[in-house]
Amino acid sequence: SGAEGACHLFRGAGVALFWELRKDIEDVVDKVVERYMVEKEYKEFIRLLKYFVEIQECRVEEINLTALPSGGYIVTDGYGEDIFPTFLNELSDCKIGIDANVEDIVISGLITNAPQKIVIHKREECKNKEFIETIINVFGERVVFCDGCKLCSKTNIKM
Repeated sequence: SGAEGACHLFRGAGVALFWELRKDIEDVVDKVVERYMVEKEYKEFIRLLKYFVEIQECRVEEINLTALPSGGYIVTDGYGEDIFPTFLNELSDCKIGIDANVEDIVISGLITNAPQKIVIHKREECKNKEFIETIINVFGERVVFCDGCKLCSKTNIKM
């Protein structure tokens, strides 16, 4: 009868819809699992970096990191001396590939020098927010944010 045919048609559409939804659900589950694994790996990586910082001898008492509108950074010690070239030399001594980006070089330099205090200037200028979050996650209470100082006003004049 017509009603029975409509029922089979409806059931067939329901089965097709089920398989379509099942595929969508599998894709969502795959993405959630992938995101979880990436987050888990990131947390483990941060834990290892924290440990390395803890056992590392402090070489520079204070490091100032100033974010520039251009996306770059000025890295100085507590006396205002540019120490970014030192970070580069330390990396080249380790024979790490030259394809490292600026953030990788800065993070590596911070970890190697294990400062007691990291002052981040002009946080709002930083294009890479994850970079700042990584520094906070690795160095914790050693990180301080400047809310305006001579160093900040000096970089304002330069720009």
